[in-house]
Amino acid sequence: MGVARTEGCPASTKRRRHSWTESELLGRSYPLVPAEKQEEFRGYLETVLRDQSFTDVETQRRTREGSVVDVQISVARSMTRPGA
Repeated sequence: MGVARTEGCPASTKRRRHSWTESELLGRSYPLVPAEKQEEFRGYLETVLRDQSFTDVETQRRTREGSVVDVQISVARSMTRPGA
């Protein structure tokens, strides 16, 4: 699904320490999304794939250690051309 941007996010350094590596993600279901939130996640993914955005969605995600945490998500299309 691309790269999550954490610009201006004070937790960005912490997020990197607790994120998954590419080899841990390839060929597997997305581990950040708890089982009970998979349908919701698919709906958000479909929204993004239609070039639509959303803001301030409150939901939950799973940490690498397995804890479920409350998060707020906003997604908007980047107007920068790839490779620019």
